[in-house]
Amino acid sequence: LTFSTKVKCIPANAFKSSTINTIVIPEGVTEIGDNAFFESHISTVDIPSTVVTLGKDSFRNCDKLTVANVNSSWAIPEGMFYNCDYLTTVNIGDCVTSIGYQSFYNCDHLVTVNIGDGVKSIGNYAFYDCDNLDNVKFNTALKSIGANAFAYCDRLTSIEFNDGLESIGKWAFRGCDNLTEAILPDSVTSIGCSAFRYCDRLESVKIPAGLSTIEFATFASCTALTNIEFSDTLTTIGRYAFA
Repeated sequence: LTFSTKVKCIPANAFKSSTINTIVIPEGVTEIGDNAFFESHISTVDIPSTVVTLGKDSFRNCDKLTVANVNSSWAIPEGMFYNCDYLTTVNIGDCVTSIGYQSFYNCDHLVTVNIGDGVKSIGNYAFYDCDNLDNVKFNTALKSIGANAFAYCDRLTSIEFNDGLESIGKWAFRGCDNLTEAILPDSVTSIGCSAFRYCDRLESVKIPAGLSTIEFATFASCTALTNIEFSDTLTTIGRYAFA
């Protein structure tokens, strides 16, 4: 299905549960409504840069979707690709400024995420329980990572944190069983409680110079942790921080 170039809006629920598997969204479309493609059979999607409004849950439960390219000049909203089981690759364009709450929650087969240079925040539970996500590289604009954003990403082995990152939410990387190293940039001033809890294979941590407090249970149950580099600015270590 190819839309006319005159189409500006794909309304809420327009293709909900549709069996159409190929849809081309042309330049010129400015809005995609809530649940627009909810549980549809679409296999790939390219969202053009002309889209300024994306509805929540717009591609939720699309279990045939494998590749998503998001070039919208706005935020990725709540639940946009929630539970897209076979989504493997996501390319997020430089125009996107934020990745919303639960936007890629439980995308079990997601392996590759390319985050554009404009993304400043990653919301709570954004990539929660993405079992096959094995590597993430953050851009230089990113300022905050939300609570539980990458929790239980079992195959995540390495994280390239960017200079300029300021905060990591509570439980953000909990249960990332194969994460071995966390080198945090000195720009980080806040790490939430239990942020790296249950990272069983985490061996090495560098505490950033900008951090004055390690919160409750931040690195609790990291049973392989043997190398911790503390900064001179650290003043407080919370209860069970390394228990």
